[in-house]
Amino acid sequence: MKNYYDVLRIKRNSSFKEIRTAFLNLSKIYHPDKNKSLDAQAKFVKINEAYSVLGKAETRRQYDNILINNLKTDVNNLKKRQVEYYDTERYNYHDPRQYYYHVYGQNHQQNVKHNRVIKPDFVRKLFFIYCCSCILLAVGSAFYAGYVQRKAKHRSQVLHLMAEKWKKQITLLGTEKLMEMKRAGTLKGFSYREIEKELLEKQKKE
Repeated sequence: MKNYYDVLRIKRNSSFKEIRTAFLNLSKIYHPDKNKSLDAQAKFVKINEAYSVLGKAETRRQYDNILINNLKTDVNNLKKRQVEYYDTERYNYHDPRQYYYHVYGQNHQQNVKHNRVIKPDFVRKLFFIYCCSCILLAVGSAFYAGYVQRKAKHRSQVLHLMAEKWKKQITLLGTEKLMEMKRAGTLKGFSYREIEKELLEKQKKE
């Protein structure tokens, strides 16, 4: 599955200027008014989603953390941390303590008796707790990623509706007339908040 860096066709260490440049270039290519292909709309929405997250320092940092804390990485690390064991048959030691005495000397024999032995039940419980922590982290990351994606999709819808309204008004009144109305403060219903409110009311009716 592509991440937002792949969507904008940039590297993860790209600057904010490079991110914005990539966003503008791809928006021109896949804008529904210019590109009539079937998947242009979907790509245009995805491009806006990616920019809404990567275009801001805070949301970009949070998204990078999600990529880093991927569950697969945790599982791979868990496999590497499996408990080591001695190959006693290799040295003909049927009792692991015999191998220990051979390596460290008989002087440790009395001390070994007093050492605490980690029981298998404790290891299993520790393993279970670790797995639960990994699952909770994965679920939390997935939930947050979904939230970020929904928010980005909403922003994309607002921007698309805003572009449509501007296009219609430019066709009806012309660019110069609209600019005059904007400078005079008589142009209403074109701000981001107004468009967002209109979109929410429309969605409630649906």
